[in-house]
Amino acid sequence: MALRNIAAACVGLALLGAPALAQTAKAPAAAVKSPGDLNDAQMEELYCIYDQMALAANNDVLTASIVRGDKDAAAKARQLHDVARTACVGKYKWEVEQAEVAGAVATSAILADLMEGQLRERGFDDKRFEAVMKITDTLPPADFDAVLSMGRKKLDEAALTRVRKHLTDAGVPGDKDTLEMAMAFLQGSMAEYDAVLRWVDKKYY
Repeated sequence: MALRNIAAACVGLALLGAPALAQTAKAPAAAVKSPGDLNDAQMEELYCIYDQMALAANNDVLTASIVRGDKDAAAKARQLHDVARTACVGKYKWEVEQAEVAGAVATSAILADLMEGQLRERGFDDKRFEAVMKITDTLPPADFDAVLSMGRKKLDEAALTRVRKHLTDAGVPGDKDTLEMAMAFLQGSMAEYDAVLRWVDKKYY
């Protein structure tokens, strides 16, 4: 469920301050005010690292790295990322900050994709994913930030407990594994869109 397809399923991302993503036929750089204004070529640039990694990656490597935390797989995944980043920088002549944001889009989207696959194996359908994403409409800023910062900052357990309650209320089974997969999917999707907003802000303003 890469962001280029997310408008149909993840309406709750509107809380992040921009409309759900919908490609336009043409949008010159001067006309880009939000992610929804990006045209196909601009989306292709934004998702260059993601696409390069998807083409080159053995999905088992990414799964072992992200889902199971395997150190050897993590090193291979980082190498895939670095090779993709170098290729995209060469193609688009990005500045360092642009490359960092595009890298954040890629890694967040890959996390969301992998968690989506795991959850679909557990019976999740598009309606369930939509319900999961809709909870972002009601999260207060502290809870929103707690999800985005998972793995990077000290966990705000009280906030994450509230988010888990929202997830179970949205129909996510309460067993630990499924609930944590849903949390990771939510984090990846939110972080991806947050990175896209930063890309638009830095590249077109």
